Amino acid sequence: MISRTKILFVVVFLISLGIVAECQLDNIMGCVFCQLITESIAQEMTPPHAFKTMYRRCAKMGLMEPVCDAFIEENAKKMFMLHKSGFSPEQICHKLALCQIN
Repeated sequence: MISRTKILFVVVFLISLGIVAECQLDNIMGCVFCQLITESIAQEMTPPHAFKTMYRRCAKMGLMEPVCDAFIEENAKKMFMLHKSGFSPEQICHKLALCQIN
């Protein structure tokens, strides 16, 4: 599993260099958020505890916290439904077209 620190470093690095096109940046950030959030779903037993963990993770993202919070509000319910249907965290992110499976 990729650590949060490494993911955040990569995102900040790419943003600061300006080498990523806007549409690609959205895909990268969506994928990063999806991976962080689906980890919470996979680890927690109940939705209330998972949501609490998700928002705690967002709170550690500094300036990206509002974007992360909005991502949760927009996608968490779909993620829970897919998780209940037996999808793995990687499959969930792919199914929502947020990450590509290699």
